[in-house]
Amino acid sequence: MKITLEIPDQLGLSSSPDELSKQFLLSHALILFKEGKISIGLAKDLAGIHIYDFMQICSKHGIPVINYSAEELESEIEAIRNHQL
Repeated sequence: MKITLEIPDQLGLSSSPDELSKQFLLSHALILFKEGKISIGLAKDLAGIHIYDFMQICSKHGIPVINYSAEELESEIEAIRNHQL
């Protein structure tokens, strides 16, 4: 899908169209991932970057990359304990 945006010159954005496009895609990927609308795999693909780079950017923006509920975490810990015995 191709989307064309017109950005007013008054905003004073000095980035190239390609750089603005990359920034927009990264920002949108972060928002969608934070809202739980897409997985981290889809988010890094949308942003066009490596998963570790995406995780680092999430960290800088305070977006958790692992979002377990307390119950899920307890279940995982219990499964690990049971497996190790």
